[in-house]
Amino acid sequence: LLGPRGGSSSAQGSYVVGVDHGTESVRAAVFDHEGRMIASASSAYVTSFPEPGYAEQNPEDWWSCMCTAVQGALATAAEAGVSASMIKAMSVDTTSCTVVALDAGGNPLRPCLLWMDARSAEQTTEILEKGAGDPALAVNCDGEGPLSAEWMVPKSLWLKQHEPDIFDAAATIAEAQDYINFKLTGRMVCSTCSVATRWHWDAAAALEHDAKVREFGPSDLRSGQLLLSTTLYHASPRSTCLCLPLQLVP
Repeated sequence: LLGPRGGSSSAQGSYVVGVDHGTESVRAAVFDHEGRMIASASSAYVTSFPEPGYAEQNPEDWWSCMCTAVQGALATAAEAGVSASMIKAMSVDTTSCTVVALDAGGNPLRPCLLWMDARSAEQTTEILEKGAGDPALAVNCDGEGPLSAEWMVPKSLWLKQHEPDIFDAAATIAEAQDYINFKLTGRMVCSTCSVATRWHWDAAAALEHDAKVREFGPSDLRSGQLLLSTTLYHASPRSTCLCLPLQLVP
């Protein structure tokens, strides 16, 4: 969530921007304080299917299309008398589990593995077999399966096994939401909602120790900083292309 510069203001005359990154496009809309939509715009990105069961997108398209959609919604809202200075917050969502490998600067190393990409089906079986009895697997399926090829760990393992150069070069294996949040804030964080439901993350156990995925090595799947998806945090100048007078607030 992004908040207004200069502190809060009364609800009257306040507007928010909602951004939804879907499978085929990103939609942005301006709403008033009662939830009425004032304006909206969308921008489509390309999905490629290099092989059966594969689905990929360019993560940089998500950001450029988001900027286009937000700017379009603001332009339409301006015609209705709502200026960018009246926008008090923005909320963003994305598809999940859409996995992207990033270098140390947060730049994509390859196209993402879109949520529907099922190439890691074999890895789900391997994880269940080698991870039998691991409490991490019990978080989602009580250790019995099935695991989904859409989830983070199978896709990460596929990258390690089939594209080791990419995996080794990656500073972060993240989700689409994490990448967009990084573009907005300059901070690489992830949502506890995502990691609890699709990364086999047990919050209670994590408070006691760093969970490691056995058989694949403790250095292979590195845990990043976890924040609640509703956490507010400090701004960076990265979001200026959205044409919004916003900063992330503590």
